[in-house]
Amino acid sequence: MFSLVDTSNGKHLAGFNHETNMLKVGGYQKGPFMTVQDMVAAAGMGYAVVRRQAYGLDNNGTPVPVLGQFHLHRTSDGKTVDPSTVSKAYHPYSTEAAAQILQHFVDQGYAAPHSAMVLDNGTVEVIEVKLHSVPGSDGRQEYYFGLKNSHGGSGPVTGYVRNYNLFCANQVVSSVSHSANFKIRHSSKVEENVEIAAQQWKEARAAIKTYSDALAKLEKKRIDIPDFFDTLLGIKGKEASEIPTRTENKRDALIRAANMPDKGTNGKTAYDAFQAVTYYNTHNSEGKGAGSAIERFGGVLAGSRGKFEVKAFSSLLELAAA
Repeated sequence: MFSLVDTSNGKHLAGFNHETNMLKVGGYQKGPFMTVQDMVAAAGMGYAVVRRQAYGLDNNGTPVPVLGQFHLHRTSDGKTVDPSTVSKAYHPYSTEAAAQILQHFVDQGYAAPHSAMVLDNGTVEVIEVKLHSVPGSDGRQEYYFGLKNSHGGSGPVTGYVRNYNLFCANQVVSSVSHSANFKIRHSSKVEENVEIAAQQWKEARAAIKTYSDALAKLEKKRIDIPDFFDTLLGIKGKEASEIPTRTENKRDALIRAANMPDKGTNGKTAYDAFQAVTYYNTHNSEGKGAGSAIERFGGVLAGSRGKFEVKAFSSLLELAAA
């Protein structure tokens, strides 16, 4: 099946409010923005996503409509946002609806607009607000509440919490958000979504407290840093000739990052190892789709870097509990 409109142009759209600490990039619209809606509009994301008929070819090569199947298109440029098709039951989730949910937190005094961006060749939209003083936080972290909308067949809208380490400039998404994530179905109504978001606020604050407590445990646990990364990367006990060069380079980079006093790590504890992982995820540009800060952020939020972070965090918590 195919659409009669061009596919996504893959352009990165983004808007940031004031400082852009987690993404040191240029060429994007910057605030100040008083509302989430203003920020979304400045990012070039003030469009709707609509269903349009999908087509196939008959035996004569003539385009014919495919019954009950549709492509998703942006109203701003007519581009297809995802190559997969959807049925009539699928309701495209708009950036306007996401902005309404997050503006609710701004109106209640819980947060301020922070960032809005499009990732993964136009298929994923992310909008975030920066949370104000959060009970349970240890003061070294800033926290953000966001909505990630994946169009097409890649899942529902996901709400999440992420944090930013003020000292070493690392972003953490998956670990802190694991217990705070919630889903919004593409068949839900906006009114239900606002109610869901409001209920989730209490759980998000609890997740932040749990995360801060976990970091305190990691700081108290001394570990063998090289041995931990050998185990994490699945190369413990292997001969040097058996280890791929890319894996060896990653191991060496992680060990170095775990012992950088100017970045807050000293090569001794489980906390140092975790900060090394977040530093690598945030700043290391090796590998596919890691050339820019915004691409690495996407990898942490919804890619292999995020999975690696979760694996490391879980493994370190197990060591801390031993």
